[in-house]
Amino acid sequence: MKESRIFLLVLLFLTLYWLLAEDTPELRGVWMSPRHGNRIWSKSEIADAMKVVADHNFNTVYFNVWSRGWPLWRSNAFYKATGFYTEPAARERDILQEAILEAKKNGLAIEAWMEYGFVAWWSGYDLSAFPKGPIFARYPEWLAKNSKGSDQFPSGHSGVFYWMNHNHPDVQKFLISLCEEISLHYEISGIELDRIRYPSLDCGYDEYSVELYKKENHGQLPPIDHHDPHWKRWRANRLNAFQFAAYDAIKAIRPNLVVSNAPSHYSSQDAYPAYDNFLQDWRTWLNLNKLDAAQIQMYVKPDDLKNYIASALKGLEEHARRKVFAGIAVKTSFFTLTKEEAVALVLTIRQNGLRGNSFWYYDDLANLGYFPSIQKNVYTKKVCIPR
Repeated sequence: MKESRIFLLVLLFLTLYWLLAEDTPELRGVWMSPRHGNRIWSKSEIADAMKVVADHNFNTVYFNVWSRGWPLWRSNAFYKATGFYTEPAARERDILQEAILEAKKNGLAIEAWMEYGFVAWWSGYDLSAFPKGPIFARYPEWLAKNSKGSDQFPSGHSGVFYWMNHNHPDVQKFLISLCEEISLHYEISGIELDRIRYPSLDCGYDEYSVELYKKENHGQLPPIDHHDPHWKRWRANRLNAFQFAAYDAIKAIRPNLVVSNAPSHYSSQDAYPAYDNFLQDWRTWLNLNKLDAAQIQMYVKPDDLKNYIASALKGLEEHARRKVFAGIAVKTSFFTLTKEEAVALVLTIRQNGLRGNSFWYYDDLANLGYFPSIQKNVYTKKVCIPR
């Protein structure tokens, strides 16, 4: 009889625990890019995608609005710089505004995701009049270059990317002006900055950066050794300054907007790969309160995720740890997870004290048919976003 009572008490405790846990605020995000190749989604495709996300109890969409050198909104700031208002494939449409209307209709928070950051062109576009895009046609001095003088950097897939010079003040003002414009004119929940990093350590050798480095370092040229500690720190500090300026500019317009970022962390040890490989010092951004949320890309399998989370949190002050969320993927170039493994990712995140995650990305979840399984097993009811 006594054992039966103990069993019932334990069962009651567990039931109450999971009921309370289900009401705990949690980030349930998904990255969404409104295109198939070079084709922009239709209004109905955007509407359908937002409904799918909401119906399966997600609460946040990171919607790509800065794509391979084009704004997916009607941008006066971009027009001033290039003579174009938006990507030609969008014609007269305002893709961001369409997405906002559908997100609000479905009760979703929507962040304007500046996915391509300092990347201003992809060679896969076929615009003969602009082989490197409209930005570089007007401002060739904005091109970033490697130590051999090349302005072409791997895209990670097909073609090459052309990056803007991270250190040029006019480049930084231009990117910040895009964020300011969105903050002023669109009813979004936040802005997610992305690719606030270098494509590799072999970058920063353009004419402007070289002269600036010489001016600040007693006339010395930047080291040919890309791994030189001082050279790395100098470039990272200037990226930090950009992040701080962008954050302050957005907050000056809309103090309640969430400013987020999606840095990467691929280590289960003491390494800091985002800094070591891309000069992206995101821990400093969090520690100095120049970032409200970090959806840290840890696209690994469930068995590895626990140690990656612990490693990512190292070096963060206590107040900054609450701003860390996991960026997870069900499909990469190395693996495709099962439905069960996708669920296990979310459970692992909860068990390790993070307050939610964002999935990379909508198309993979939809094409693999994983939305129903995620809802059934871990997103069984709607919850608020943590603040």
